Amino acid sequence: MGALIRSKDWSRTKLGPIESWPRTLVGYVAMVLEMPTPAILFWGPDQTQLYNEGYAVIMGPRHPNYFAEPYRECWPDTYPVIYPWMRKVLERGEVIHVEKEYFTLTRHGFTEEAYFTFTFSPLRDDSGAIAGIFQPVVEVTQTVLSERRSETLRALAALASGSVAAKDAFDVLSSNPKDLPFALLFRCPEEGAQELALAASAGLDATAVSLSRVLAVAHRVLQSGTPEKLEDVRELLGRGHIGPWDEPTRAAFVLPLRRSPAEAVQGVVVFGISARLAFDDKYREFFEAVTRELVASLVSEQAKKAERESQAREQAARAELEAEQQRLHTVFMQAPVAITILRGPEHIIELANPRMCRVWGRTAEQVLGKPHFEALPETAGQGVEALLSGVLATRAPYVGTELPVKLARLEGGALEEVYLNFVYEPMRNPAGQVEGVLVVASDVTQEVQARRRVEGLKAQAEEGVRLRDEFLSVASHELKTPLTPLALRLSMLKREAQGSQPGQLPREREVRHLEVAERQVKKLAELVGDLLDVSRLSTGRMKLELEPVDLSALVSEVVSRFEPEAERVSCRLELRAHPNLVGRWDRLRLEQVVTNLLSNALKYGAGRPIHITVDADGARAQLIVRDEGIGIAPDDLQRIFGRFERAVSERHYGGLGLGLYVTRQFVQAMGGTVEAQSVLGQGATFTAVLPLGPPVAGATG
Repeated sequence: MGALIRSKDWSRTKLGPIESWPRTLVGYVAMVLEMPTPAILFWGPDQTQLYNEGYAVIMGPRHPNYFAEPYRECWPDTYPVIYPWMRKVLERGEVIHVEKEYFTLTRHGFTEEAYFTFTFSPLRDDSGAIAGIFQPVVEVTQTVLSERRSETLRALAALASGSVAAKDAFDVLSSNPKDLPFALLFRCPEEGAQELALAASAGLDATAVSLSRVLAVAHRVLQSGTPEKLEDVRELLGRGHIGPWDEPTRAAFVLPLRRSPAEAVQGVVVFGISARLAFDDKYREFFEAVTRELVASLVSEQAKKAERESQAREQAARAELEAEQQRLHTVFMQAPVAITILRGPEHIIELANPRMCRVWGRTAEQVLGKPHFEALPETAGQGVEALLSGVLATRAPYVGTELPVKLARLEGGALEEVYLNFVYEPMRNPAGQVEGVLVVASDVTQEVQARRRVEGLKAQAEEGVRLRDEFLSVASHELKTPLTPLALRLSMLKREAQGSQPGQLPREREVRHLEVAERQVKKLAELVGDLLDVSRLSTGRMKLELEPVDLSALVSEVVSRFEPEAERVSCRLELRAHPNLVGRWDRLRLEQVVTNLLSNALKYGAGRPIHITVDADGARAQLIVRDEGIGIAPDDLQRIFGRFERAVSERHYGGLGLGLYVTRQFVQAMGGTVEAQSVLGQGATFTAVLPLGPPVAGATG
């Protein structure tokens, strides 16, 4: 975003040149760019938008076209709703806070459902008057999805207290079409039967779709007991399906109807997958949880019979339940993540598996049956208690990332900072009341420490780059100092060898040697010059001296200087120049651009003709240099404009790979562009485009 700001022609915007901005605005923009979370500011009567990288994601396809453009033009659909809030900020200095506002993004290649919490705050100019609005944004998509899904699961859980019809449960599913665009329930009419019949549907008219394809998949899942994801809903249903969004539902998930793999499959449930959500692990777990709640809420005839069976059957059922609990306990104890169960408002530690004990640095005997903050007193005052109590109060899960906690797990009781990723999940009793918290955590201390080491290494690398650039700058200046007297001395020796004094005869052998030396010194001077230019560019010390320059005349002059070199390699230079193409440019840098492009063409042109064209395209001048040489591979066309990059690696072509980099930097600094086109083996074309200025009297082509 900093590069975008530097490259933008602010004189064409409502804000005007950066030099005219209020000092406060410059400070606000710097603050926004440095923020790690999405943020935007609106400035001036048109609410001109300036935002950071995070907010560019929210802008989606609107970025970068609407950067530094009026808010109303970028968001015409939300302007009537948002602008009254803005007026309160601009006219009264109010601070407006908006919770969980819906946005559409395209971060993953499709229109995505996302939610954000943000604040509108007034910004003042240098005089103290309110001139703009600051809007930091926090994404709360996962919170909204979690609350929405938890509400669905809570509604289903409330049905589990008695016998209900499938329609009642599916009415609950219909209330959440954003997560469940449609749902189909197929059940076996009798226990152990392998036939399925449609028992309920939500989100679509089951009579208007083809059930034969759905039943084929349902029977397959019934027999295998394995869920399946189906990518083509149209093929599954025989027609497209439109849910709550404009986009059709694309995929579906088919699951066996049971609470756990240990139970017999009672049927099959088919869920549509939202077109605006990625089908991630949390989405899949939600479908699985809905399936479990459906099983709990739909009491079948077989279950009613089971309620009337004898005491022996009940005892067997209790034994099976105890066995299931034991199996669940075993799963928890062997789980590859840290798990603990905390009961009641005092957070009594009911279960702590070995991984959690290792995280705490305690044994199970030291913690089981004790309140959490008695077993781990050092965690008091670190925010853990507030989070646990919040889950009990709100009955909503809480997800934490890289939470720093100091634990006394070292010898001597010294505190060690540990970083944890965790989930606090409310645990409900059969009545649906929250009576505890299930904690699933993982120790990410090593990952956090490793990332910080990487960040330190990155800083070291950046310092190395700075020192390298500083060395190049110093070395280039030191190398350039002796080159000028050396070139002068070679020129004097050459004149002497050519017999410049009366009566002297030319010494042809010495002349040839000196000419070779002159060419090599010239090449060395060009290389050192490139290094100096790169040093100036990288440190921001490159200053342009703008003046009226006739591009055609300058190109003609440079081409004439290249004629001897072209004749030496049997190359013909063909110039076609439109007269009087004048702009305000830096003559020296522009001459260097032309020189670099011609030098490249001669170097790689293989002795074939080089075509130079200077003409106008509207308010822009074009310099086109085309050769018929070896050409450039497609993968190298953009790379060649980087520092120390060459499209051809053979050493006999020479050079440091800086000429095109310097060329592009100079052209861009003068408000233009330079691009390359090529077909490998058929030559290359370089096109530099520069803005023209008013005609200058007496300028000629």
